[in-house]
Amino acid sequence: MHDEAKINLISCPPALLKDYVKRATAHQWEVTFALKQGSTGLAYCQHWSTVINSKKLSPLQRNAAMRAAYQCVWTGMALVERGYEVSPLCPLGCGQHDTLFHRVWTCTAPNVVEERNKVASEQLLYTARAAGEEDPLFSRGFLSLPRALAEPVDDDAVRNMTVVERFDGVPNALVHNARYCFVDGSASKPLWYRWARAGWAISLFDENFKLLLVARGPVWLTLPQTSQFAEHMARAVLTQ
Repeated sequence: MHDEAKINLISCPPALLKDYVKRATAHQWEVTFALKQGSTGLAYCQHWSTVINSKKLSPLQRNAAMRAAYQCVWTGMALVERGYEVSPLCPLGCGQHDTLFHRVWTCTAPNVVEERNKVASEQLLYTARAAGEEDPLFSRGFLSLPRALAEPVDDDAVRNMTVVERFDGVPNALVHNARYCFVDGSASKPLWYRWARAGWAISLFDENFKLLLVARGPVWLTLPQTSQFAEHMARAVLTQ
């Protein structure tokens, strides 16, 4: 949930309240996680769930991905930083400092190079090495995005996007007594849930299926941006 959004929890049905709590928790986590990494933006980590829940990976591989994200891989440098008297150099003898970034992207041990080249293209290797160890994407697996990319549009502005198209020559009385009504909702499915946008539409027809009126608009941003909720909103608009 956005900081600016204020929801009357007493008036929320249980399913909608559950969605609000889920989004608010995700938002808080994105902010606090990014702050811990020295970023004032938002941490984009939605792809983690894809990796962790992937059936193409073994449980060991999924666990390794999670430990890498949370800096729970005990490399030589990680041990030294925590006060252990061990060598900070790569145990495979390449002579570089043993960090997670080094293990994934820069280790020159022959067996590591062979395995890395099976899954990483030259362009990806070049991009990662150019970004460096401080880049959160290549060292932790998350993107640090500016908060402006997730700032909500004012709901009043969203309401003004609603369009009602009444066809020429159709009297108001006929519209109010329309015989058939069709409603629909749709939503985009971007990589990041914050960029999802949903919209609804209503069509009214007479008994001869002549189109009388079309109304369409976006789902307010403080509401779930899903196609199912867009259909609910279309029905709610229809009752107005």
